[in-house]
Amino acid sequence: MSEYGKRVEPRTIRFERLLPGPIDRVWGFLTEPGKRETWLAGGLVEHREGGTIEMIFRNSRLSAASEDVPERFKEFEGMRFSGEVTRYEPPHAFAHTWDGTEVTFELTETYDERVKLVLTQTGITDSEERLGILAGWHTHLDILRSRLEDAEPDSFWTLHERYEAAYCEREAGVS
Repeated sequence: MSEYGKRVEPRTIRFERLLPGPIDRVWGFLTEPGKRETWLAGGLVEHREGGTIEMIFRNSRLSAASEDVPERFKEFEGMRFSGEVTRYEPPHAFAHTWDGTEVTFELTETYDERVKLVLTQTGITDSEERLGILAGWHTHLDILRSRLEDAEPDSFWTLHERYEAAYCEREAGVS
């Protein structure tokens, strides 16, 4: 299983990761605001289909590493999004709308008590946006793994810059 996300349809990307379990712990990091803010974004979530999800991004706070936000991303620090929960099936599936797209997390416990996470985002409209989304999810999922391993994650921005360059190289010529 590749750590890299990929385009599976023109407007859809997918990541597959094996994470430390148990599944209920991983589920908590997806749906409990206090845990979710340690790897992705803060904000409340209503635990039901049709409920509201709020996401408040403070990527520079996702690790103890002190690092300035790159100039081109400063406007996004503290950015808020609201969406609708479109699927809520504890502890196996959670989906919500997000800025004109839909994000789905699917969890399956494996034979060795790890958890297979499949993250799918649909509705992505252009290739430049797709590259940024791929790099962002890759970075956030690395931080999630660190949190599940009870380890301190690397700096968000150091990771993001590395993955953005890697995805640009991998996606060169793909539109």
